[in-house]
Amino acid sequence: SLLGEISGNMKRKINGEIPDLKFQLSCVVSFNREVEKDLNNFG
Repeated sequence: SLLGEISGNMKRKINGEIPDLKFQLSCVVSFNREVEKDLNNFG
């Protein structure tokens, strides 16, 4: 799930495993993927 992915990323970020920029990009990318899935379902 999207929320699970984001919270997992946040935990890793807090632990210093991933840098800010990469973290932000991964959130945006996974969010966009979810939105595309939703749009495809409506289409």
